[in-house]
Amino acid sequence: MSSITVRNRTDLKRSLPVGLIGLVGLTLAGLAFQYLITHPDPALRWELEFLVVAVVSATIVIGAWRLFESTYDGNDLWAILSWSLAGIVGASLLGAGLYAHQLAEQVRVADPAFLLESMALFGLGLGLAFGIHQRSRLSDGFERAFAQAPANPDAVRTLLSLLGGEGEVLRQRWDATAAVAATSTRAVPIPVLVNRLAADETNGFPDDEPVVEALLEEDIFPTLARNGVFDVDAAAGVVAYAGPPAAVAYLTES
Repeated sequence: MSSITVRNRTDLKRSLPVGLIGLVGLTLAGLAFQYLITHPDPALRWELEFLVVAVVSATIVIGAWRLFESTYDGNDLWAILSWSLAGIVGASLLGAGLYAHQLAEQVRVADPAFLLESMALFGLGLGLAFGIHQRSRLSDGFERAFAQAPANPDAVRTLLSLLGGEGEVLRQRWDATAAVAATSTRAVPIPVLVNRLAADETNGFPDDEPVVEALLEEDIFPTLARNGVFDVDAAAGVVAYAGPPAAVAYLTES
């Protein structure tokens, strides 16, 4: 499998969930706006409804774009999409319950079409926000652990800032760094590193060596070498740990 093929699959895996979030958001917003335009309520109520729908719609679209520009990998983005869709389903069920209550009480608070469209839109926004929060917990967990466990939390926190990234990207950079730092010389041949990362079922890497190699060459090595965490000797085929020495003990214990 070539690195170009891996990169194309990675790009598709990232762009598809983000595109679906944006498409669903725009569709629901379009339906809500169509109803508002064709069913004008009293001025103040209509303006408030229009403003709320506009703000929520813009937030969803901007959020989807920010996700695409982020360092979240495909698995993170698919998980966020799942939470977004779950938000739509949950809010739609709530809207259906409210409509059933209207029928039972023989009152009319909102048109059923607009009620379901707007509730689904709000559910998408809430699900999107919750999904992002869930995927950010990994970074937060690292921060809490760094503040409590290491003898030198500042060194480990510095390492975290040098690793960068979010979600699975951060996990993979951390695991690769730990694998290099765990050796007695703090250096390892690149093919050996690829094999170890692919064989370890507890880390954030897939068990496919060509995919692992592509992740290292296209993201992890360039980023961590630029940030001073790795010293990559491409000619010799060796990568060495060059980050904060005080962080090594925590890397090898985690």
